[in-house]
Amino acid sequence: MLCRMRIITYTIYSLHKMMKLIIYKSLLGSSRIYAQWLSKAIKADVYPMDVVTDELIEKAACIIIIAGTYFLNSPIISFTKSKWRVLREKRVYLINIAGFSIESVTRKIVYNRLPVEIKERVNYYDLQGKIGPVRAGGVKIENIDKLIADINQ
Repeated sequence: MLCRMRIITYTIYSLHKMMKLIIYKSLLGSSRIYAQWLSKAIKADVYPMDVVTDELIEKAACIIIIAGTYFLNSPIISFTKSKWRVLREKRVYLINIAGFSIESVTRKIVYNRLPVEIKERVNYYDLQGKIGPVRAGGVKIENIDKLIADINQ
C-alpha cells in the first residue's frame, strides 16, 4: 500500500511539474515561430491566444505568453490583465516580440503599461521579431536560449 501511495504521489508531482502552456498571438509569424521552438525545447502545449480558456490555464503550472508589439501596444498586456485572476499563482513568462531594436524606448513603453502587481510577479523578456514579411533576420532560435534556461530551473 505504501509503495502504491509513493507511485501515485510521484505521478501527481511529475504531472504537475511538467504542465507547461505556451499562449501566443502572431500577426507576422515571429511569435508563432518562437512558440513552436520553445514548445519543443521545454515540452509544452501551444495554443493561439484566442482559444485559451481559464480552465486550460488552471491546468498548467507554468504559462508562457508570447505576442508582438503593434502600435505601441502588445496583446500580452490585455491578455495578462484579463486573465490575471487565474494567472497570479502560476509561473508566468511574458515575451514581447518586436521588429525594432531591443534597446528601443517603445519596448519600455509596453513593459511600463503592465500594472505594478503584474510586473512584480512575472518574468518579462523582449525578443527580436521582424518588420513585415521580408525582414526575418532577427528571428533566431538562439534568441530563446536564456528563456529556456530560466524556465527549466
